[in-house]
Amino acid sequence: MSQIRFIDSSYNDLFMLPNGGFIQVNYPEETVLKPCVFIDPYHTQVGNNVFHICEYAECMERIGATYQAEPEIMGNEAAWKIGRDKYLAIQTCNEGYKYTLLDENFMDLDGGQLGNPHLSMLEARAEILKLLELAPKELRARIYEEVMAQHLEALENTNQWLYQLEECPTDAYAILQLKHTEETADRRFMSFGYLQKYGITPVPEFYNTVYMDQMTMQPEKSQQEILEDLYIKFNVDHPEDFKGHSLSVSDIVALKQQGIVSFHYVDSIGFKELPHFMTQEGEHSTE
Repeated sequence: MSQIRFIDSSYNDLFMLPNGGFIQVNYPEETVLKPCVFIDPYHTQVGNNVFHICEYAECMERIGATYQAEPEIMGNEAAWKIGRDKYLAIQTCNEGYKYTLLDENFMDLDGGQLGNPHLSMLEARAEILKLLELAPKELRARIYEEVMAQHLEALENTNQWLYQLEECPTDAYAILQLKHTEETADRRFMSFGYLQKYGITPVPEFYNTVYMDQMTMQPEKSQQEILEDLYIKFNVDHPEDFKGHSLSVSDIVALKQQGIVSFHYVDSIGFKELPHFMTQEGEHSTE
């Protein structure tokens, strides 16, 4: 395997790095891990840019940054921010490594187990990133306990609106709309038929609750009539404190009627009831 040579501005050797490894760059304001690719003995790609090895040394000196090979991790757990909008948390287990991939809101995107206990933590991270088909990006080390605490808080907040809806003394409703993330791009404004065709399941963690309110009991109206009234209300006469977009395909309406909560997908025509919506956590099957 080709080795990448790092030097200082006087051409003194500092360290060698395996092709594809990460360097730790200590900027005055933050520390960043950057993936490196061997170009030739005198050039390397650091992050997204290609440098002559002396040019890189001079550039780092000018901005007051230092750099070194990423240190090996000796503990049993670690976490990183990947690029701008994902987090990866890894923990050792008897079979190897358990991992959790989170979005920018600390909600689950993926997770699983890597069954090779003989790998180092950094080797396991490399394998997991390949498994998740995540291209090498800048990483920022995070504290594992803090990332998982934020994950737990996010899960609790996700379910808080449901608790409020269930505890409401009257009939009530909530409007759920997809988060604006890469993972929801193939779902946004798509019909329920499209989701079925491509094996996509609506899951709670991909949604934000953008509005909730009490509702006067209307025993004379069917559930479909109530849903149609809400569709008109959130397209023609938005409440002043409503911050979402007009009710559209791929949104979900949660209804509490006579103590029972049901979930309804806004389809191209009408609504599709989702009887198992709150039990679909972690199912992200896409083609």
